[in-house]
Amino acid sequence: MRDKFLLILLFFLLMAAIPLGFLTRQSRTSPQEFATPDEAFDAQAASAASLCKSSFCDEAIRAVAILQRTNHAAGNDTQTTEPVISEKELYSRVKAIFDSGNEILTYQNRAVGIPVTLSTDGMLCSSGEAYLCAVASPWDSFSGETAGDGVSTTGINYLCERGLSAEEALRWYLPKLTVAAQ
Repeated sequence: MRDKFLLILLFFLLMAAIPLGFLTRQSRTSPQEFATPDEAFDAQAASAASLCKSSFCDEAIRAVAILQRTNHAAGNDTQTTEPVISEKELYSRVKAIFDSGNEILTYQNRAVGIPVTLSTDGMLCSSGEAYLCAVASPWDSFSGETAGDGVSTTGINYLCERGLSAEEALRWYLPKLTVAAQ
């Protein structure tokens, strides 16, 4: 156990050496700070937008859209009230990406609820669900924001900006789930 702890600590220290200035370029806007866009409002896409920063790459936004579609298919919508969006450009990007796909994540051929957050404290913890397992997300340590337990959208963006696809980034955080067409 001590060796595992030392390896994880070493991993965190190595990750500290990687410059992550892009994570602090823009602070997250809370859903309460958003203003409604003029176009037709889509609550799922708006909820996905609330889990993104405008600096996120399109592949990371696609991964967040897959997470939101999965939660909706599982009856576990992460946003129960209609969020209001002020960053019209971000909302438009998210909505276009959200509407362009139909992939969801499944465990044993069924959609399951997945906790999603902007950033974690460096580790996605297992919640007792068979399909969730503890996964390191050390790049979150540099974001300056710790929002809770769940799949980190900041971590997904970090992985996607380094060349991983949305599916590959989701497999990092959710190795027991499969991406499937809805």
